[in-house]
Amino acid sequence: MSNKQFLSEIFIFNDLDEKELEYVENVVSILHFPTKSYILVEEDETDSVFIIKKGTVEVTLTNEAGKELILAFLEEGEVFGELAAFDGHPRSANVRAQDDCVVLCISRVDFIDLIRKNSKIAIALLQELSTRIRHLDQQIMSLSLFDSRHRIANSIYQIAERIGKISDGEVVIERSPTQQEIANMTGNSRETVTRILKSFKDQGFLYTKGRKMVIPDFESFKRLTLDNSA
Repeated sequence: MSNKQFLSEIFIFNDLDEKELEYVENVVSILHFPTKSYILVEEDETDSVFIIKKGTVEVTLTNEAGKELILAFLEEGEVFGELAAFDGHPRSANVRAQDDCVVLCISRVDFIDLIRKNSKIAIALLQELSTRIRHLDQQIMSLSLFDSRHRIANSIYQIAERIGKISDGEVVIERSPTQQEIANMTGNSRETVTRILKSFKDQGFLYTKGRKMVIPDFESFKRLTLDNSA
């Protein structure tokens, strides 16, 4: 797929005409990042915007003791780095390639120019940012108020909502997070995650096939995120 065709399918660019897409295609550069390499590092003073063309990245924060909290996983077609482009401040989080990634990079100057010329891009970005803030609100509430079982269920539910494939009430997550990644998302130890995932499997809430996770009844699983005493 050409960069132009790919860009036309990205949510912030899919209302652009041919001439506008050609302009975007001319200002992007293509970057390659191997598995586990950092694309962005917290507090870096860079301000470009990135679009994932291939692969998956994880967005993380790290405290002074080196403990990592995973905020989100982003996949093909998703955008990151826009906050620094908007406000000019250092990067607010780390972004690391989960596998070999290809990303398109747009400089802050070109990105702001695009937004000034086309308000639909700004509106699409605001909608996406609103969705991410809602997810972060849920994660903060879960980390602050609920027990380990609830936090793990909520984390899996959010991933399933975002990237899962739903059919007849069943959800399939093709590349589910590892147990350590779930631990880093929920503030638990890996041992706790192993124990609680086993209980979910024993109760029939989910099962795994390699890296694939299947939730047979998504509505039933959703109730795990709502009932802290479950």
